Amino acid sequence: MLPALPFTALSNIQFAPADHAWNLRAINLSIQNNGGAGITVGHIDTGTRQHPESEGVYVSATTRHFSVIDGSNIATDPLDGTNPAHGLATASVLASRGGFTAPPVSGIGTTAPASTPGINHEVTGVASQCAILPVRAVSSVVNISNIDVAEGIWHCITQNVDVITLSIGGYLNMWLERVVSFAVFRDIIVAAAAGQIWPFVVAPACYPDCIAATASDSDDRHWLWASSGPQIDIAAPGAGVYCADVRNNNNVVNPGSGTSFSAPTIAGAAALWLAAHGGRQTLLNNYPGQLKPKLAEVFRHLIRTTARVPGGWNTTDHGPGIIDVGALLAAALPAANAIAGRNWSQYDDTSEFQILRENLGNPNDIYLLAVLARWFNTTVNDVKDRLEEFGTEILTIAADVPAVMDNLKDAVQQQAQNAQQAVDEALNEASDAIVDAVSDVVATVMGWFS
Repeated sequence: MLPALPFTALSNIQFAPADHAWNLRAINLSIQNNGGAGITVGHIDTGTRQHPESEGVYVSATTRHFSVIDGSNIATDPLDGTNPAHGLATASVLASRGGFTAPPVSGIGTTAPASTPGINHEVTGVASQCAILPVRAVSSVVNISNIDVAEGIWHCITQNVDVITLSIGGYLNMWLERVVSFAVFRDIIVAAAAGQIWPFVVAPACYPDCIAATASDSDDRHWLWASSGPQIDIAAPGAGVYCADVRNNNNVVNPGSGTSFSAPTIAGAAALWLAAHGGRQTLLNNYPGQLKPKLAEVFRHLIRTTARVPGGWNTTDHGPGIIDVGALLAAALPAANAIAGRNWSQYDDTSEFQILRENLGNPNDIYLLAVLARWFNTTVNDVKDRLEEFGTEILTIAADVPAVMDNLKDAVQQQAQNAQQAVDEALNEASDAIVDAVSDVVATVMGWFS
């Protein structure tokens, strides 16, 4: 895999203006704005950290926090991965509670929240009143497990977030694409970083239902290192953006560069847009009928048609321009027939159990459930609950490791013949195939079967 370059590796390449709020001015964000109040954004990254710029940004119910890595509700970033504090940095760009002033004659241009006068915040989030639901799914933003990312998205879906932002990228994978599409099907807006593998757009940003964000710089140019191409939906500031960081165990604020910062900017704009229209349900009420578009499609249409187009901008490779939040919030809602998108009435929201059953040749449910119960080391009655929780991951593995599906087929056939020893042998071979092929997620995978 060609990795997307992490923001830390490029933090000194782009000159950062003295004005810490230059990125907010570049997207035409009003000093007086709704802050995305009442909107919840699922944030799939390296996890949370305590920092002056992260105070108050996370949902208060820590039971909703989630670490895919160990299955707990402790989403803290231990700072021991390839990209330590990446989740903190992207969260600060999204939701840090500061404010900002008119273009400053001197000083950094950001201000403290009204609740903390006299304390100067160095970062102001695009949606400074939204709530972040943190999901720790990676320790590296370039060496990712599609299984873990899919599970993180699924957690956000089950928690009924309004928006999901991902500043990570990796391989194409059909099941990761499926869970992204299912989030959009549930009227969740999904935005992801396009990456720094010029000219390629990484997954999940490259998926049709995901909004792909590339990066612009403080001179309104497309950032040299950012991905390009027809899959790009929009640009947002991503080079020399001030963000929270941890260096040598000290909380600091530094300029960082990467499409990692463009994605939370788009997610923040989505939060502002949703809040301005009274939330998801109020917006949906504007589009009655069976063929109504999904909110992600409405939002994509608006950010593209209201984008600010600097002189010399290449709209073929770099998207229609830089997001213009002022124009976005002022724009009338488009008619349903003006919005490009799929016919969602034909969307396949088949359960994971049914998909697995079809991939195994539609065996009798009795035999399939018996085999899966043995594989999961549980009861037949519990199998469908396990599949609801882990179905995406199992299907991801099955797509990546064909031997798993072959061994499951064999086990089901042996079950039909009531050859229990052969069933166990086939299931052991399926587990061994998983271990051999995806050793980086063995602990998670094997945990399903105990």
